[in-house]
Formats: sequence, structure tokens, C-alpha cells
Amino acid sequence: MNLKRRSIIIASVCLTLCSCASADYVPDTGWSGFSNEANFYEAWIGKQLRAAGEPSFSDPENIAPYTSRFRLLVLPSFDPAFVFRFDRSSNGKHSVSYLKLSGTGGYSPGQIADHWTRQLNGNESLEVERAIEHSAIDSVQSRVGPEWTSDTENEDELVICMDGTRYVFEQLSPSGHAFLSIHECELVHEPALSALLETVLSLERQP
Repeated sequence: MNLKRRSIIIASVCLTLCSCASADYVPDTGWSGFSNEANFYEAWIGKQLRAAGEPSFSDPENIAPYTSRFRLLVLPSFDPAFVFRFDRSSNGKHSVSYLKLSGTGGYSPGQIADHWTRQLNGNESLEVERAIEHSAIDSVQSRVGPEWTSDTENEDELVICMDGTRYVFEQLSPSGHAFLSIHECELVHEPALSALLETVLSLERQP
């Protein structure tokens, strides 16, 4: 094999590896934990969102044709993952899309098992908008597992968050992409996030 052909092959392999390692759904920075967390969560969270046919909020162009977008991905360890997405139009109204997969949130995502979309009424839209604003997800740092957190009633006791449910909060707006990944046992320390979660999960399909 001549040197020129060998160089082309090596360059091609490098490009392939780089494109596979790049984060399509999760940000490369802003994590706290082990060194490979961005790639780890891309392989996990990105795989679930990709199976759901969800757009990547890492691409600012995916905000169109809306003025802002918010998404909640719920990842139980052994039960199907599901997604709520809220798209805000230029008139201030929101549509909500719900999608459930057939696999497990901690492992293989499976396929789309259920899906519905509807418009929010005025009160629902205002409630969701306020809950998203108060949560300030761009100011909370993503955590990686296993998580260690102190018990609120006994500061000398440590709680290890292993299996359970992980929540991924995302917002895409003209100011950029806000991304937050957090384990359920840490929500006790984030009341605004807990309120946002309750607001989102209270929405139901209409006849």
C-alpha cells in the first residue's frame, strides 16, 4: 500500500470516529463527574431521543418554526421512557406532544408505542410557561450517576442514587440550548424543578 493511499484511509477512519463520538443530543460541556460523561450520556439519552424521532436541541436551527421549545425526557431504569415536548408559536400558544417508547429507559429504547399531540388552553399554557421560567434549568448543573446526596434530615447520612428514574429537562430558545440531567432522588433539593415536573406530568390526552 503506498503512503498516499494509507494516509487517505487513516484520515477516513479518524473522521468516522470523530463523527461517532460527537454529541448530537447532549452538550459536550457543563457536566460534573467522570471524564467521559458527555459521550456516555450521548449514547444513552441520545439513543432514546433518536428512537423517539425527537429533534436535537443542540442544533439551534431546530427551533424553527417556533419561538421556543421545551422537552422533558423521563428515563425509568426498567420501564419505558417517555417524552413531553412543548412548542411555543409566535402567537404565544403552546402545543404539547407526548410520546412513549416500548423499551426501557435504562437500556434499549424499543420503538414508538404511543403518541399524541394537542394544543394547550390559555390557563395550561400560562402555567407551563411560568413553571419553565421558575425552574431556571440553565442555572442547575447536570449530575452523573451514581449520585451521592446528603439526607435533608440527617446531614451525616449519605444517600446513593443508583437505579430509579432520571429526568432530562431541555429548553431551546433564541438565547441557546439549556440542558439538565438529574436523578429523581436529587429533586428534593430542587423544588422549582419538582414543581415543573408535576405541572408537565399533570397534562393528559384529550378525547
